[in-house]
Amino acid sequence: MATHYREEHKVDFYAAHLNLSAHHLTQIVKLVTGQSVSDFIFEMLFSEARNLLTHSKLSIQEIATTLNFSDQSSFGKFFKRKAGVSPVDFRKDIVFVEEE
Repeated sequence: MATHYREEHKVDFYAAHLNLSAHHLTQIVKLVTGQSVSDFIFEMLFSEARNLLTHSKLSIQEIATTLNFSDQSSFGKFFKRKAGVSPVDFRKDIVFVEEE
């Protein structure tokens, strides 16, 4: 998962690569991490999104593309659902903190 999470967000992809059923993979990941496979993938994506917003000069669109979201809007919705703020507002808060 750590190798492909930026490109692939679907459980079936990982299950196929591991020659497991999606159900079996879900059970294993849940046992080891306490999270569903989807939640685990989304946590990695969210962590990388925060990292890119904080430490890169990439535009929001470029970050959405890098993380293989279909468009900037879907990335924005994903990020806001996880962070409670939009990627733009998250980045503004980072800049604001650094300037103080």
